[in-house]
Amino acid sequence: KFYEKIGLSYSMNARNEVTALDSLYNINEPQYLTEKLKNGIKHTIPLNTSIKMFNYFSLTPSFNYSELWYLKTINKNWSDTSNSVYTDTLTGFARGNSYNMAANLTTNLYGMYSFKSKKIKALRHVITPSVGLSYVPENNSGLRSYTDSSNTTYEYSIFQDGIYGTTHATEAGFLNLGLLQNFEMKVRNKKDTVNPISKITLIDNLGLSTNYNMLADSFNWSNISLTARTSILKKINLNFNGSVDPYTLDTNGTRVNKSHYSQ
Repeated sequence: KFYEKIGLSYSMNARNEVTALDSLYNINEPQYLTEKLKNGIKHTIPLNTSIKMFNYFSLTPSFNYSELWYLKTINKNWSDTSNSVYTDTLTGFARGNSYNMAANLTTNLYGMYSFKSKKIKALRHVITPSVGLSYVPENNSGLRSYTDSSNTTYEYSIFQDGIYGTTHATEAGFLNLGLLQNFEMKVRNKKDTVNPISKITLIDNLGLSTNYNMLADSFNWSNISLTARTSILKKINLNFNGSVDPYTLDTNGTRVNKSHYSQ
């Protein structure tokens, strides 16, 4: 049944921490640590399912809801006297929420190359491409604004200093692209008479992923993420990761909305 594949879970994470120099802490003046104290609670509720399509494709739609609870928020105002913005810390319960929805389509492609060698029998290649869409709606939860002396309005989040960060405020629509590859080799094992053919993993999870924000005005492409994992003699695990910026830099080293290949 389709409803038997629907997964729903709930998680709550609470943190209460302080970062301060021990030389500045005085047991007779605990208000110093109280002022530096950060705390909050984060609730997460993911909902997802998996649908088989045309026997070869898997469609995974999902919906994620999160909510932040804080006991401290900030308030910003413009001071004409000092010609600058000042920030107040407000004590009291405040909450903000955000949600997003996504759908991802994946499939598997298999390739096998056989060898005539007595030792190496075959090389197996598995490719897992994926494409998906995700949407994050505009969210004004926790957003406030102030105006400076030149009548310029600036927006900020009251959760800016929160231990779990802020809620998602900007609307975004992503096209997500991914490619995962595995390389395995089958070899003959003369010492094992029960299972004479053994499998050796050459490269496990060679991955490439990126996304394109269709609703952004500029810098639509995210960085291209590269990952790989392998093992040596089944004893040592090696992990590789890297990131490639698709945009170029100008003569001042500033990132500009232009591809490297357009130079």
